[in-house]
Amino acid sequence: MLLRIKSKLNFFVGLMFILILIPSNLKSLFIILLGIVVLYKAYKNKTKFNKVFFLNYSIIYFVILLTLIYNQSFSQGFWFAQTMVSLAIFPFYFSFISKDDYEKLNFDAFFGIYLISIFVFHVAVFSWFAIFEFSVPDTLRHFQEIVTLHLGKLSTHPIYISMHCSIALFLSTKLYKNELSIFKKIVLFLLQAFMILFLILHAKKGPIAAFLVSIFLYFIIFYKGLNLKIVIPFFLILTVLFFSIPSVKNRFSELIKIEKLTNENANSTNIRVAVYKNVFQLIKNSPIIGYGIGTHDQALQDNYSRNNQDI
Repeated sequence: MLLRIKSKLNFFVGLMFILILIPSNLKSLFIILLGIVVLYKAYKNKTKFNKVFFLNYSIIYFVILLTLIYNQSFSQGFWFAQTMVSLAIFPFYFSFISKDDYEKLNFDAFFGIYLISIFVFHVAVFSWFAIFEFSVPDTLRHFQEIVTLHLGKLSTHPIYISMHCSIALFLSTKLYKNELSIFKKIVLFLLQAFMILFLILHAKKGPIAAFLVSIFLYFIIFYKGLNLKIVIPFFLILTVLFFSIPSVKNRFSELIKIEKLTNENANSTNIRVAVYKNVFQLIKNSPIIGYGIGTHDQALQDNYSRNNQDI
């Protein structure tokens, strides 16, 4: 069964895929509960800690921590390190999961739960504001602002929720490989169709472009039995669908007229290009050790000032 959860471990790992529905002040509690379950199970079964797995998947975090040594503001650097601690926490948890238990994890169920949670988030938020706060047209027009500012502890940046939509779309595509009933295939297709609508609603070009490229490569690499005469038209239809929407088309049109950033042309693309140019300048000046986890932002701000840019 697609959404069957057969064990406590599956249940608590599955909770990680609904965190979008959990207030930000409670997310850490769910992560701690997962840790308790994993460590208790490892203690009970005498599972050995997988050092190689842990180091392979958390090494980037410890490399970042090393920059605290030469960081100009240890307190600020430590704060940044805390916000990134999940890069070590989840590898630590999974290092205590035995190979047998890992193979029993129902990732298909997790992908389905993730897709449903993103769907529920959007439908619940949109319905509430369209019915009780604004009109449907106003909710459509201001949905990005609603998601960012008016959801309290559930608020998130539109680009992050767009990334959730893209990832949910991508991961759920694998579910078609299962032996699903016609009804489940229809439900899955409708949920994915809503994900596309949500992506259009947010109109964030990065997540849309990432999804289109990823899904194309996924079909080419993992669905080798599919004829390119099927894959390419499907990809083109999906691309045309996105670009036929004025809000999406306008966002991507920025890419063909990138200009030097001024107050008059401060769109998201020009701002990001200006930021990237400053970042590359800083990397060129200090390519090996960088500037430290707590000092990087100030170094970037100082570079803006040297270039007479207000970003």
